[in-house]
Amino acid sequence: MTLFTHHRWHWLDQTINLNVTPRYFIHQYNRLLVIRPWFEMKNLHALLSSSSDADPDALRHENSLLRALIESTIEPAIFVTDPDQDFRFVLVNEAACKHFGVPREQVMQWRPTDIDPSYSISRLNELHAQLQHSKTRTFETEHHLPDGRRVPVEVIVNHFDHQGKILSAGYFRDISERKREEQRRRSLQAEQQRSEIEQQYRRVFNDLTDDFLLLDITPDKRLRIVDINKAVSQRLGLPSEQLIGLFLDSFLSPEQAEICHRHKLECVKTRQPYHYENPVIINGISHYFDTTVFPIFNDRGEVYRIASLSRDITAKKSQEVANLLKEQEFRALVEHSRDIVIRYDLEGRRTYANSAYLKMARAKSIEDVLYKTPLDGPLVGKNAETLFDKIHETAQSGECNELDVNWSTDDNEYYYELHLIPEFDSHGQVASVLCIGRDYARRWRAERALRKREEEFRTLVENSPTSFAAMSWMGVATTSIPRSSGWRAAWHW
Repeated sequence: MTLFTHHRWHWLDQTINLNVTPRYFIHQYNRLLVIRPWFEMKNLHALLSSSSDADPDALRHENSLLRALIESTIEPAIFVTDPDQDFRFVLVNEAACKHFGVPREQVMQWRPTDIDPSYSISRLNELHAQLQHSKTRTFETEHHLPDGRRVPVEVIVNHFDHQGKILSAGYFRDISERKREEQRRRSLQAEQQRSEIEQQYRRVFNDLTDDFLLLDITPDKRLRIVDINKAVSQRLGLPSEQLIGLFLDSFLSPEQAEICHRHKLECVKTRQPYHYENPVIINGISHYFDTTVFPIFNDRGEVYRIASLSRDITAKKSQEVANLLKEQEFRALVEHSRDIVIRYDLEGRRTYANSAYLKMARAKSIEDVLYKTPLDGPLVGKNAETLFDKIHETAQSGECNELDVNWSTDDNEYYYELHLIPEFDSHGQVASVLCIGRDYARRWRAERALRKREEEFRTLVENSPTSFAAMSWMGVATTSIPRSSGWRAAWHW
């Protein structure tokens, strides 16, 4: 039978030194319990270190008063656990029973793990080992009570040596009210910070030409206007006083409102800034906006507002559409051209090549030749180096260049006349270099065949034993060329 089996106060009876007055003991206990709110329940022998003569009956009487004092203490809840019994409670006062909401007999069957799942037996053993060195520990945790409530508590636990037996003794306080006060202060501080941030938004964004809106998210996920800048007021043609409080979908068609809400609420889902572009019709005028929305969090970490910053990029989009049409026309023209057409960036890398070039380069797809320079083929030797240098020269000078290139493979000969044309951006700067190459291999072969025939004719004239005469179309000799005149005279018929 353990030390605590007979009576929950048996440990106190064993501890009391009859040479110590109970009045002194009660004074020391009250000093720890009331004057020092952190209450370190150390070895009770330390409280009884002084001695004096006292009547045993009087001591026992005052000991009973001491027990009544501990029992009647409303706060804190006092407890003692036994590590040898997996930290079962071997002493609790009435305040602890009231806290748990169950009879004392039931509490005496519990262990801390029954009301605090965050502390397992292994973790309690670790805490007990730490107490042997530090003697006392203070921490906050949460009690899971039988009625389903979760109550935050502050626990102070101490290393307690009772007649050679090591126990864990301490107390805990319900800190729900303190937590609520801390939460209230945090909420107040967060509200002040939000107010300051919103004021900063107003100061920063009010004079911007971009549209700025601060939107509340209602429980039904609608967006109510909380604040706007001058740009929004001017665009909608209404003063801000008439717009604040209205829903954003009041100015949009149902289809556009659905798209707008889907985009803006995306940042609520991801809890991150979200960027998108979309067309909007306002007062019968079509606009295209580049919009970024930012989530704003409350003190509970929930997104309760959205800050929206939109830039009107209608002119930019119109220019992009025009450029796209031009690009489509360009591609339609060059894709069916027998001339090779290549576009190089300022580093000499291909950014476009038509089908004629792909066929000449024997490439399977456009990806095989993109972002490569002439040095990567199919040109070889000095041709590639010359073309690469000419591209850079064209990009730097902004002037056209021409050059002829030729090379041979095992089964073919290539002859191209290349024209390098600089392309300029809207600021007048060279943005790329367009290369148009015309295949003149047939012409070159015809000229070579003609030169060969001329050489054969010259050889024939030079070695002929007779004279030659030029005849008219009617067969009449118009010029007689003696052999001695040679072929050079004949060449001037």
